[in-house]
Amino acid sequence: MTTQIGGVTYRGVQVYESEFHLEELSGDPAAVSGLAQFYAKSVDGGMYFRKSVEQGGTVIELGVGLTGPTIIDTSVDGDLLLTDSTGLDVNGIFMGGKTNAYPLIQRQAATVNIKLAGGGGFAQLNTGTIVGGNGNSFAFGVSSVWHQNRSDMHFVWSSDTTYFGTADLGLVRNAAGVLRVSDGSTGKGALVCAGLDSAGVGAGSFIAGPGASSAGATCVCIGRNAQSSGDDSVLIGDQPEGQGNEAVGVGIDVIATQGSTCVGAVSQANSGTFQTLLGYGSAANNAGTGGIGIGYNVVVGHNNAACIGTDSVTTAANRLTVGTISGTQDMELQVGLGFSAFGVTPPGSQPTKVSDPTGGVTQDSEARTAINAIIDVLEGAGLSAAV
Repeated sequence: MTTQIGGVTYRGVQVYESEFHLEELSGDPAAVSGLAQFYAKSVDGGMYFRKSVEQGGTVIELGVGLTGPTIIDTSVDGDLLLTDSTGLDVNGIFMGGKTNAYPLIQRQAATVNIKLAGGGGFAQLNTGTIVGGNGNSFAFGVSSVWHQNRSDMHFVWSSDTTYFGTADLGLVRNAAGVLRVSDGSTGKGALVCAGLDSAGVGAGSFIAGPGASSAGATCVCIGRNAQSSGDDSVLIGDQPEGQGNEAVGVGIDVIATQGSTCVGAVSQANSGTFQTLLGYGSAANNAGTGGIGIGYNVVVGHNNAACIGTDSVTTAANRLTVGTISGTQDMELQVGLGFSAFGVTPPGSQPTKVSDPTGGVTQDSEARTAINAIIDVLEGAGLSAAV
């Protein structure tokens, strides 16, 4: 007996209590022997469909089984739609079983979850590259994200609008416990915190605060308008400014020139290089190098000079001024040349011994006793040799 269905001739039709068989005679070019089978069977309230094709002695099984009211919609060419009996929802696709030994692809609103089929939480997803559309985000709501066995692998970003464009920023494991910001390759990147509204960020720099910026590389600028124009500088506070390389400024309105360290409010190395200023209102106005100012409103106006105290001012290079100055210095040390007190400079070496008074026609014993006492004081202070 033959049966014609859809242009295919079947030579046998068998109907059993819960099964329906068609044996194909012709029309299937894949069937080398001309023998294929369409098999439909109802089991446990469900329906199973299978087609068997023999190719070169190998039987290929193609089929699908339905055991419930789930709808498989293939009305659009190339589309496969799975829904429940309402046509509005679907629980998921169980792959192999419904215990935690198997995975489940599950819909949750507009989200796809990869979970354990037995309800034991999320399942592992092993994959290669994950690509998101431009402007989209990836959120990881898990305790850990592993980047395993590769110390040189990056999390990279690119301003390129194409997929896998040239990376210009990245995070990379530098060593155990060390995270490095990169330029997307082997170079240095910059780390910027919230509040930045300046575009100036040098490579390898850490920037935090409104208006903070670094035109140079490997700088730390923290605070409002903390700005560095050179490399390797540290600026912390309210409007600290670094002019040149290796400048350190900490405080309010501090200005640190190249190689200078300024700490305190309005502590400013206005010119020159390699100055050190500590205190309120301290300033270094010399255009040369060196200089140390410690105190309130001290002014270092000469090379390699130092001021300590309130309103201290240097009068020449290579000098140390200590104390309060009111127009003239109270005490000054001229390095390598001598010491002056109240504007008077003593000799550079110890004077010879002042001898006790002797001889004379008229001798005043009381006066000589007083003179000898003065000589003893001078010798005790080192202002007169003892012998």
